Amino acid sequence: MCSLMATTKQSGSHLETSPVRFRRILVGVDLSPASKLILQHAMAIADLYGAEVKVVSVLAPLIPGDGIEPASPMQIEAEMDAIREQLERLAESCRIVGVPLSTEATYGNAVALLEETALAIHADLIVLGSQGDSGITRMVLGSTAEAIARVAPCPVMIVGPACEMRGKPFESILYASDLEIDQLRAAQYAAALAERVDGQLTLLYVIEDQDERTRERTIPAEALARLQQLLPQDAALYCKPEFQTRYGTPGETVPAVAAAMHASLVVLGSKRRGLLASHAPWTTLARVVREARCPVLVVPGHLR
Repeated sequence: MCSLMATTKQSGSHLETSPVRFRRILVGVDLSPASKLILQHAMAIADLYGAEVKVVSVLAPLIPGDGIEPASPMQIEAEMDAIREQLERLAESCRIVGVPLSTEATYGNAVALLEETALAIHADLIVLGSQGDSGITRMVLGSTAEAIARVAPCPVMIVGPACEMRGKPFESILYASDLEIDQLRAAQYAAALAERVDGQLTLLYVIEDQDERTRERTIPAEALARLQQLLPQDAALYCKPEFQTRYGTPGETVPAVAAAMHASLVVLGSKRRGLLASHAPWTTLARVVREARCPVLVVPGHLR
């Protein structure tokens, strides 16, 4: 797994960060046209880190009812054979010399199988899509994405419908934070990924309350100071950090800022409370993923 460490001193919370090491990347696809872009993003990261990639496609059982009959074993096997062939074609179209790439077709519950596979191969990163009308890439518009991001033992990178393939990974990273101490790990990832390519790192705090009286009481300078506390003290030596505060809603503001800075990655923290804690924040994630022109990396507060 990635080697990261956070410490707290009397001067406040800060980070000591060693490089993120992606060794094993798990990619979930549904073999829709978007699958190639999802795999291309994963392969670019694998090429950068010397990682191996495993691509999985899940055939979910049909739920009987309303005239739908359960599939027979022969039908299931025929579908699985077709999926295996499509996976191989997808893999061949995205291969990069020197990057180990394997495929697997499975049958069952997508969330459980993806979690089990990630644990079994000790995945450092899961890459998924947010488009498609079946399987595990019908992501953040429904409960499947929320469930995977909640249970995943490692960070999850989601490639949304507006996502593009541009430049090298991590050249320009936007990290959106709610300033809580348990967002440190997401900040660690953002800083370490930017360090890998000597990239630009922007830290953003969105002030949600639009009430004018609240605006008068809110001091952006305080938010900026707290954003600065999330980064390693020597971050300026390797990733050119910038700090911003904006008024608005995260779902609208984060994609807009990401587009303006031509971000290659948006980083969000997932935790029990805060930006991605309750149903409303997961709706925020859905909107960010839907509108962002780059992948969105969701980093859990604690890794397994």
